[in-house]
Amino acid sequence: SSASYATLVAEARAFRSLFGVVLGGRVRAGTIEPLVGSSARDVPIFQRFFSGGSTTVRGYKYQSLGPQDDAGDPQGGLTVTEASIELRAPLPWWKLSLVGFVDAGQVESRPWTFRGSQVQFGAGPGLRLATPVGPLRFDLGFPLNPRPDDPSFRIHFAVGNAF
Repeated sequence: SSASYATLVAEARAFRSLFGVVLGGRVRAGTIEPLVGSSARDVPIFQRFFSGGSTTVRGYKYQSLGPQDDAGDPQGGLTVTEASIELRAPLPWWKLSLVGFVDAGQVESRPWTFRGSQVQFGAGPGLRLATPVGPLRFDLGFPLNPRPDDPSFRIHFAVGNAF
């Protein structure tokens, strides 16, 4: 690509344990600024921000938040804002943990843009099974403010924690 642009991303994670219950939180914000001689259209799609799915906003389909083309395919954006909070509580049997989560996120087509009215929220329960390669994760995410074509829930299976 001959595009010139600068990318700035900041992410913070925090965890607090009390009596075996872990409260975790994550915030992420980023922007892509096209530089002199380049425009937003010049930023390659594989360099843009995407959100939605098992590690961001679990009530929504993978990469479904943000700008889309006429066919509904994700195009990515130049600004991303995400936040998650998760409560992890061990169950007394078979290396299982119960999880509750709330996620929020948005992707905007322009740099340095945040519109609170465009934030999508997801929440739900999950289970974690401790394995030698990391937790086996099952999450059931519900969109709290679904768009017209969003399903009423998403099921996510993965290895490792969401954050």
